[in-house]
Amino acid sequence: MFGSQPTCSECFIAAHHAKPTHWAEKWDSDKGFFIRHDISTLRPQGYSIQFGHLGVVCPYTTEENEVFFHIIDCNGIHNTKVRFCGCPGSLDRAKQLLAHGLFPATLARPQMAFTFQLLETFHILHLKSKIAKYDFVGALRRLTDNAFVHNVSDPYPQFRVVTQVWTVLKAMMRLGQCHGIDQILPNRRPGNLIVFCPACPEPGVNMEPGWERTPNHLRHLNQTRFTADGNFHLNHFIKNNDPEEISLFRGNAYFPKDEKFKPYIARVSSDIPEVRGTCHLSVLKNRKEKKFDYMDVSGASQVACSHVIIKSTVDLQLGERFANTDYALAHAIQQHRPVERGTKMNCDHLMSYDIACAYHINIVDRFKKNFPELVADVEAIRWLIPLVHIQNHKDNCTYLHSSAYTPSAGHFHGETAEMPWSESNQLGPQTRQMNNGQRKDVLIDNAGDWNWKKTANMMTTLYNEIIRAKVLADEKREAFKALCELYPGRIETWNNLDRERRVVSKGKEVECVYRHSQKKEPSHTRIYNLLIDELQAKISIGTIAPEMGLIPSFLKDGLSILETKRRITSKLSTQQHGVADPKLNDEISKQRSKLRNQINKWRRVQRKIAPQVGDHVAKQALSFKTLDSTEDENLFLPSDFSLSDRLSLNLIQLSELQRRYFQGYAHNYKDQVRLISKSLSALRVEKKKNAYGQDRHTRAAARISDVEHRLDLAIEDYNATRSALVSLGMSEDDPEFPPLTLKDTFRKRTNTKRAVGDTYRMDGLIWTNTGATGGARASQAASSDGWIWRPTPGTDLTEKELAEWIEEGDRVQWFRAEAEMQRWQEELETLQADFMRCIRTFQKMSEVWKDLAKSNSGEPGKTAYARKKSSMFTEMAIRGQQQFENAGYSNRVLEEGKILADYLEIDRSDLEKSLQHLLVGVSFSVILICS
Repeated sequence: MFGSQPTCSECFIAAHHAKPTHWAEKWDSDKGFFIRHDISTLRPQGYSIQFGHLGVVCPYTTEENEVFFHIIDCNGIHNTKVRFCGCPGSLDRAKQLLAHGLFPATLARPQMAFTFQLLETFHILHLKSKIAKYDFVGALRRLTDNAFVHNVSDPYPQFRVVTQVWTVLKAMMRLGQCHGIDQILPNRRPGNLIVFCPACPEPGVNMEPGWERTPNHLRHLNQTRFTADGNFHLNHFIKNNDPEEISLFRGNAYFPKDEKFKPYIARVSSDIPEVRGTCHLSVLKNRKEKKFDYMDVSGASQVACSHVIIKSTVDLQLGERFANTDYALAHAIQQHRPVERGTKMNCDHLMSYDIACAYHINIVDRFKKNFPELVADVEAIRWLIPLVHIQNHKDNCTYLHSSAYTPSAGHFHGETAEMPWSESNQLGPQTRQMNNGQRKDVLIDNAGDWNWKKTANMMTTLYNEIIRAKVLADEKREAFKALCELYPGRIETWNNLDRERRVVSKGKEVECVYRHSQKKEPSHTRIYNLLIDELQAKISIGTIAPEMGLIPSFLKDGLSILETKRRITSKLSTQQHGVADPKLNDEISKQRSKLRNQINKWRRVQRKIAPQVGDHVAKQALSFKTLDSTEDENLFLPSDFSLSDRLSLNLIQLSELQRRYFQGYAHNYKDQVRLISKSLSALRVEKKKNAYGQDRHTRAAARISDVEHRLDLAIEDYNATRSALVSLGMSEDDPEFPPLTLKDTFRKRTNTKRAVGDTYRMDGLIWTNTGATGGARASQAASSDGWIWRPTPGTDLTEKELAEWIEEGDRVQWFRAEAEMQRWQEELETLQADFMRCIRTFQKMSEVWKDLAKSNSGEPGKTAYARKKSSMFTEMAIRGQQQFENAGYSNRVLEEGKILADYLEIDRSDLEKSLQHLLVGVSFSVILICS
């Protein structure tokens, strides 16, 4: 101990009557070193720790009241002796222990107890570091005696039970069940032990008076956003469980009661067939895997909200069956209102699930049979697929279930259900060996802690998100305005199209305004000629300046320069990784000189077409960084700038022309890759057949190496052009131009006989897992045909078809830009509603705990705790209000009789005025509402 001095045994005892678990290091004169002692061994006749009487011996003490006892504290395991108070009317032994900060291992005649400090320390360590109970007890035993651990008592069986009880009691205390909170919050399920989301809509807690008046086009203001996901790391081995080893939360938290859930699963297993849909995802195939042998639980399915607050969890049995997810969803809905209330919460509902395309088909029928009281809630749900998972679905799902094209969905990415798994997966090695009750209580405790951490940090999270949303909403609006300026004569026609219309064509592809129809692909030459004709027509009528007629050749020459730069870079890479070659050095020098002349000539045209980028060009030249490496010089095409920079530099018209031209070139690069790949395949077959002898073999290998190099360059040309298109606004996941790797160029040979295993190689599939181009060559033995070989229409378009293709591309671009603007505007509005609900939740909970302090005034401990909780929520509400104001919403103080929607209607009216001059005959509010 810091500053301690040697003392006698009696002085040590006198100083430690209130700290009896401090070890005494006693000098042994015979052995010549200090030996650790418990306080009970310091007197020859022994010493007993007295409960009550401030350490003085109880006047009513008897031999029966003196007990050999095990006290487990943070510094080790103490085999000691205690004396219970025997005064008339004294508390029973368990209560005396609790009064002294000791939690008894049993209630009847306890002989072991754990200090509150130890239990609190373990609880926090477990929640933060996921330390196992067994390991924690092992550490305590080693702290007691690191040499002869086998001589130290093992309290693990008792510790396992006590910590389970401790976590439930802490939850009951923190969540108000010990204080009778259900009487004040009747809208919540009675007895619940859940940390609720402060930002999600909850009538009776955080909803503004009159919220029901919110118009339909602003329904995202009062919207529940749920996500569901399965996790196969939280599995569980079949155990010979003690029937009394049950969850002490008893279905009042995130897991439902086993007494209800298990009979339900057994009953519905074969009731209604599951429709798998057409997106063959592995989640639907995990039912017979051997890794689940000897397991009664294969994982867990969880429902969370968009704020990453866990709502419910259920066990899975051999796969992610719809029946399990149904129960998780039902349990999540039921947490917010008593089951016996037969009316649905009048809010908008979004549900994101990675297999929603199949899951939602029969869900109403399943709920009618199993959860009839929740049918109205389920019927109101709009079904989405998470924005990352949807990339593994067929393209149709993007236009049917993506939040990007769903009105009033904001920027709901739907991936939040996966975020808590990073924490809970650390528990998997422990919980799969526990009995059922312990496992559930450990997972529930960690879920509650996760929710509380998210709640405590909710205001900061919302602040960061609303700042980002403001920037992006402005940026997307400016981009949309720029497109409106670019296509003034077409907007009225486009705006009359139905944005929610989805039609399945004869080819079973969904058609909508956000998707380019699957027509023939024009070449860059056709697009180039069309651009010339279009610009010349505008010059002849005086719409644009004459120098704009140089744009097609300007873009064409720019592409040529970019190709030359890539060729030089490739040769430099070869030079770096190979043997010095004077001939190669000479080639690089000549190409650099030629490139410099090309760029200088091109810059003169650039000064006429885009003089506004002159400062960037001059700054680059003055840096002298590209003086000796011309291939590193930036051309400053529109694709080299961010969207905000293109807006400020007024490059929108030029960027749209670049987008059109580069699209045509991307198609040409795909054709080039196909041609080179065919040649490469033929050369490999020829080498295998005829390359006998060293000379022939060497020549054939050199030819193959040369063609492989050409293929790498063609792939690089395509990917670089694709990157430019993404920069210009094309979606990263555009199905027309996916990323291209060597793996995607593989196809089964057509000039040789059928190979073994061809039956398992599917033709014409797009590969979803792609990586970098570099490295080893693509395998020719065990692969599917790459997407590059999928059937594509020819390029023999008529003039009319070519014009229609260009027109359709402009239309898709405009509608997608509009959708992005709408989603970010909705997200900004939703975050304002979330922020205000969060503040109201904290204010409400402060009042709730004040009332609980009053209703428990006869119990000083409960009263003090309730006041402390009330003060905490008051402080959280004050800080939240400050952050809301710092975000720029100090004016969002609702006047009497008004709701948030009234203020947002005014905001939208101001936005409409800023676009009125661009949208002649078109109501911007209609566009923003997404009619």
